[in-house]
Amino acid sequence: MPNLIQQFPLPKESHNSVIKVIWTPLSVRMELATNKYSMFDNKCTLEARTATFECLDIYSRYEEIKNKGHLFEILSKSMWQIYNHIKRNSEVLLDSGNFYFRINEKD
Repeated sequence: MPNLIQQFPLPKESHNSVIKVIWTPLSVRMELATNKYSMFDNKCTLEARTATFECLDIYSRYEEIKNKGHLFEILSKSMWQIYNHIKRNSEVLLDSGNFYFRINEKD
């Protein structure tokens, strides 16, 4: 499974959060993970302040993003753009995947 590493952008709020999109051409599900600790709480380890989906559940709160609303529509459209881009530019045809999005201080 291919992976991508990128620079860590500062979150829009004081708590780190990530949106996980579980996507197939026939369905989409979205979940928001928000870290329980402030990015600026130096009493906690860096791992404890930044962890979302990739770490222990004790660090984050989770909520489903319902399939109504502006954010859901934007991310659903983005997934089809990613799907079509990969289809046009490679031999790969996506049948499913987990994709992670972050709302940062510039959004």
